[in-house]
Amino acid sequence: MLDFVRQFYDKRMWWVSGGLVLTHVIAAITQGSAWAWVPLLAIGVGTAGLSYYRLEWGLAIAFLELFIGGHGHLIDVDVRGFSLSIREVIFAAVMAAWLSLLLFKQLKPVFVRHRDLPLACIGLAILIAALKGLSTNEFAAAFDDMNGYLTLAYFFPMISLSWNGERRRLLLQALALAAVWISITTLLYVYAFTHLPGLASHELYTFVRDARLAEVTLQTAGPGIDYLGNSPWYFRVFQQSQAIVATFELLLLAGTFSLWRDKHDQLPGFIMGLHVLLISTILASLSRSFWIGCLAGLALVIASVCLTRPVIVTLIKRHLQLGLLSLVAVVVLFVAITIPIPPRPDLTDSSFYKGRDENTREVAVSSRWNLLRPMLEEIWQAPIIGSGFGETVTFISDDPRLRAVNPSGEVTTYRFEWGYHDLWLKMGILGLLGFGWLLVTVVSVSLKSALRRDQHFWIVVGLASGVVMFYATHIFSPYLNHPIGLGFLIFVLPFLPWKESSPVQAEAVGAISLAPLTIIKPGVGIALKQ
Repeated sequence: MLDFVRQFYDKRMWWVSGGLVLTHVIAAITQGSAWAWVPLLAIGVGTAGLSYYRLEWGLAIAFLELFIGGHGHLIDVDVRGFSLSIREVIFAAVMAAWLSLLLFKQLKPVFVRHRDLPLACIGLAILIAALKGLSTNEFAAAFDDMNGYLTLAYFFPMISLSWNGERRRLLLQALALAAVWISITTLLYVYAFTHLPGLASHELYTFVRDARLAEVTLQTAGPGIDYLGNSPWYFRVFQQSQAIVATFELLLLAGTFSLWRDKHDQLPGFIMGLHVLLISTILASLSRSFWIGCLAGLALVIASVCLTRPVIVTLIKRHLQLGLLSLVAVVVLFVAITIPIPPRPDLTDSSFYKGRDENTREVAVSSRWNLLRPMLEEIWQAPIIGSGFGETVTFISDDPRLRAVNPSGEVTTYRFEWGYHDLWLKMGILGLLGFGWLLVTVVSVSLKSALRRDQHFWIVVGLASGVVMFYATHIFSPYLNHPIGLGFLIFVLPFLPWKESSPVQAEAVGAISLAPLTIIKPGVGIALKQ
């Protein structure tokens, strides 16, 4: 079990955590200041230099920022009307270092047909949508719409490195640190906005809003309100980056189920604490899209575990233990909201308190359904090749804030909540085919790894379940056109056994050496291909 923990943690994570704290403090101090270019320049130069000498570290920094940075505007500066963000600076630094290494022939991309053909199909669909959008739609909208897909360019430095165990472990630690960071900040936001006095809460909200780290909304109706006594309200804290918390929880579940192979295995307190922390964050998001995505990813985890034929009684027992940890997570979230230190302010007389008949989420759902028919009508204008990036759709919104400005409620936008309709509208059938092909490939590779009982198949299955989570979440909340989701698709590549291999050879997908994870005795259960 100690080795299981070491996959995700070592002492250097404390230094990286300190760097994250320092970066956020500097971002808060320099927000809106002309001096923001100083830390931005330092980060760019530092990332470029580190990437040149240790490309895997540059990629780890890039993924860490993608996973925790939300929209990537933690630090940004205005350059002649163009907003230059920390995400763009890190992207330029890593790609420049990779190109330099490529030109000096110190690196060479290694292509694998089984892995790369689906991504090539997606790349072709993006290219066609970009050319059509930039030529026929509004240029600024098309460029903004296309911008997030540039994250897929990290594919080239990723396939240029030989990913040994230590390098994979570095990526796993970046994922773990991102998930823990997002979880801790989410609970801190929940506590702070529920307890801080007005001025301090306003300052914190301004930073979080302008850095586009989270959406914080007052909830006066919904789950749990009846249990809050004389203060019937709480704040919902939603971060797009919380999707990474869900993927890491699925990875931990895959490891937990695989390592609980008999009654003598005990889950370390460290891992139990992580489960509680991650689950409480997923609950705090109040995102039904995340919950649906988690269920879809969990289905893959359970399917892979069933392929290894575990002891049924033990499996049921472990499910019950995870259910108990989920109840503890609910208690943690409840305490963060209700603990009277300091006393909670009275918001019932404030101008933005809406009472128990508040229906903001219902209005949002209604508006989303109002969008569906106009989207389908636009899709059928060019269903094969798509209409290109920046294509707009006009629909009627039920949002009272919009109707206060425009009584008709008419909205025209190129950003949509219906993720797959968005892909179809802009990329046509080719885009849907490419993303579907990639999903089938990832799932099949992970299930084959479980059938072979590779030593580290739980890592493969756990990360593949994260991919499934993003695909399911994308139905209602777009992630496959967002740097977080696209970045995760590239992140998982070094961990999946793309080439046909024997069980012994396939063990290389792990990060560090672990004890064998055999769950069934040789010769018992499913016959394996030799």
